[in-house]
Amino acid sequence: CEFTPDVDAVCAALGEKCARYDGMVTAKGAREDSKTAFLAGDKQWIVATTSTMARGHTYVNAKEEHYYTTGHDLDARMQSEARAIRIGQTDRVRIYDYVAINTEDVNIAACHRRKESVQAYLFNERRKSVRKDLTGAVVCDTVSASGEVRL
Repeated sequence: CEFTPDVDAVCAALGEKCARYDGMVTAKGAREDSKTAFLAGDKQWIVATTSTMARGHTYVNAKEEHYYTTGHDLDARMQSEARAIRIGQTDRVRIYDYVAINTEDVNIAACHRRKESVQAYLFNERRKSVRKDLTGAVVCDTVSASGEVRL
């Protein structure tokens, strides 16, 4: 998987505080064990790739999502973001993107914004307002390269 080194690095930095949930977790039941540990509060973080977290999960105990890397698949990205923004979420969910200057990440982020703009135009609604309507208390934050938080 192209993001395995990134997941390795984040897991190493977080140590025992995190549960890993990606394609490298292959032992029978190990992914479910990671998910259960996070949901039970035994692990503070769950570290995953966008594709492994894209569908079939609900994490209403999550209050933040951090995207260290991202791919071109906007649908998988939007789906992975929605894992914490579900019915039952009672708190704000903050979504952070870490984008390094002068890298492909800048182009991917711009591509996602363009795709979202087209989608908003076609459906005549903005994605952020849909998120807020679903839970009543959700906000999407973006952290710029200078560290400024934009809503």
